[in-house]
Amino acid sequence: PLAAPLVIELDDGARLIAFGPDLPQLDDRVLDAFTRHVASAAERQRLRLEADRAERLSEANDLRSGLLAAVSHDLRTPLTAIKAAASTLEQPEVVASDELRHEFVTAITDHTDRLTALVTNLLEMSRIQAQAVELATGPVALDEVVPSALLGIDTRGVEVNLQLDESLPRILADRTLLERVIANVIDNAVKWSPPNEAVRVDAVAVGDKVALRVVDSGPGIPRDRRTDVLQPFQRIGDTTAVEGTGLGLAVAHGFLTQMGAGLEIDDTPGGGTTMTMTFLAASAKLEL
Repeated sequence: PLAAPLVIELDDGARLIAFGPDLPQLDDRVLDAFTRHVASAAERQRLRLEADRAERLSEANDLRSGLLAAVSHDLRTPLTAIKAAASTLEQPEVVASDELRHEFVTAITDHTDRLTALVTNLLEMSRIQAQAVELATGPVALDEVVPSALLGIDTRGVEVNLQLDESLPRILADRTLLERVIANVIDNAVKWSPPNEAVRVDAVAVGDKVALRVVDSGPGIPRDRRTDVLQPFQRIGDTTAVEGTGLGLAVAHGFLTQMGAGLEIDDTPGGGTTMTMTFLAASAKLEL
């Protein structure tokens, strides 16, 4: 015959309910030890969940702090420039020549593009932090997506050489996210490159993987800072020398992680930084 249910209250308020026949004294002691073990495991799980929640809150606070810092400078600067140029254009007596007027219009366009890029990276970083990135993965041709990504970049007069073979296998990626990744990585290389040094973009197939490289001749990234630059709002060197919020590489790294791709940072022979993005070839996925 079945005895009344055995109800054991755990430390976190949960209850363990056992049904069955009456137990002899030895089995009762074993059951007591077992329930204490279950209670201890439940408490450890609760503590892990609280620690994870505290870590997420800390990351969110860091993101908010970085966002405020970005708004106070990097977002305000282009807005100030746009306002100043537009106000000047409203005064015909000040802008007498077509050449000067064109200069102010160009300034407005450039600063608007910069502002758009900053806001886009902020929104995308928020998506990554909130784990709200939706993938539309499929075969993507690098010789098509890289030139498309390059169209949306202000190269600042720096030459970007594309060395992409049409025979390269297609990679497995989300084309929209990949275009943003490539744009951010090339944009970072351009920002730090000397005006007279070109940035090179090439790719090579290695087994079932395809490696896309962005090679610059800038100041390089110290080994002990290479992990830092992949975090939001982290920058290297003099922050007044190159504009930006320190989000570009963080967004690129976040999207690459979502797509199951890798990003490695190495030295460029002779000086500079080489960013290598590694993707699974689409053909390899089809064979699995």
